[in-house]
Amino acid sequence: MNTVSPRSAMFSVRFPSASRLLLLGALLLSLGAAAAPAPWYLWRSKVDGALYCAQVSPGPGWERVRGPFRDLRCEWPLKGR
Repeated sequence: MNTVSPRSAMFSVRFPSASRLLLLGALLLSLGAAAAPAPWYLWRSKVDGALYCAQVSPGPGWERVRGPFRDLRCEWPLKGR
């Protein structure tokens, strides 16, 4: 009878080769290099008209006025969008 005990099966883990690990690392690094920061938008309060610069909506009481911008003061327009 040719059976494998649970103990020996637990220690028979196969590890990926060095070339696969290198390829995986290069892929993960390239994904981070392609990412861009989120754009900023100018929001106006529906209650009192106050202006607010944020990357996401502050809530249901706000409407987007202008954007996208590349800075957190909503001064420099984002080119190419």
